[in-house]
Amino acid sequence: MGMRQEAIEKVKKDSFEHGSPQEVLQRLLLAWIEYDEDAAERILTENKDTKGCYEHIQSCARGLHQNSVNAAPEQEVKWMLDYYGIKDEEADTLIEGGLMCSIFDALAAQFRPHGMENPHPAAGTTSSEPPDKQKQDAVASLDLDTLLG
Repeated sequence: MGMRQEAIEKVKKDSFEHGSPQEVLQRLLLAWIEYDEDAAERILTENKDTKGCYEHIQSCARGLHQNSVNAAPEQEVKWMLDYYGIKDEEADTLIEGGLMCSIFDALAAQFRPHGMENPHPAAGTTSSEPPDKQKQDAVASLDLDTLLG
């Protein structure tokens, strides 16, 4: 088993309530592992875990006189990276170099509205028509008399 897979298993071994801040942090850590090869080694560091990372972020947030972990996403990611030993400029380089985009993509890919097993139907359909033609056809097919009653 590779180091990346070990890190994923370490992060996933903790069970958190769905939608809790700790579970969201868990997803951030998994996205970081997917984005950065060096993340696995840092996450596998002894005495480092999701709970400890969350407590670190919470402590940093309280230092800003915030009563919960609800800072700007990039600030929370910077605190997460800090917990694993990535400081200031190195963290900024990761965040600005694509880590935030990777995290947002990973979070968006996991989101499904309640009751929908598949992504929005429009996302799964393809057409050989150019996008402008598709819009034009959709608008042209509206029956305004029916809509307006």
